[in-house]
Amino acid sequence: MSNFDLKLILPDLHKEMGDIDFAIMQQFVEDMPVAKGEVIINSGDEMNFAFFIIKGTLGIHLGSGKSDGSESLELKSATTGKWIGQMFFLEPDKSSITATALEDGVVGRISEEAFNKMLSAYPATADMLLRSLSLELSNRMRRAGKLLFKRFSWDQVEGTEGEDGARQWFAKVYCEMNGFSG
Repeated sequence: MSNFDLKLILPDLHKEMGDIDFAIMQQFVEDMPVAKGEVIINSGDEMNFAFFIIKGTLGIHLGSGKSDGSESLELKSATTGKWIGQMFFLEPDKSSITATALEDGVVGRISEEAFNKMLSAYPATADMLLRSLSLELSNRMRRAGKLLFKRFSWDQVEGTEGEDGARQWFAKVYCEMNGFSG
């Protein structure tokens, strides 16, 4: 159970769930102190949990995030209130990111085991949490599609393919992202 007032950290989730269900959900959150430089998630690790930042900032790398020559892409940092790992919470798999504490802080972790206990004891609360995490993932995917569309706008295409080639490429990427056949 978290010792922090998560209503201040996750105001949107609190608003969606209401006081009672939010308080129930909070009982299943494990606080995990993190030290500056500590790796919370390693790329390639099996994940079956989601977490959010209660206090502090995490650096996020796509790939290992190590300076050992392995392929990596540094992404922006994530701060208080941001969720990480929702996809793995819904479908356990290996992580594609590395998350490292950029300062001392605390993360709130909800494991698959804790969620299953919540689901057994409080199914309506678990359903609200799943719905919220699913909506956040949906919004992320929608934003990703819009960003791809803007980034690869037709007037930026160089070479012989022109606008038609750019449209075909974008349609292919969009279909792959969304599992459409085409």
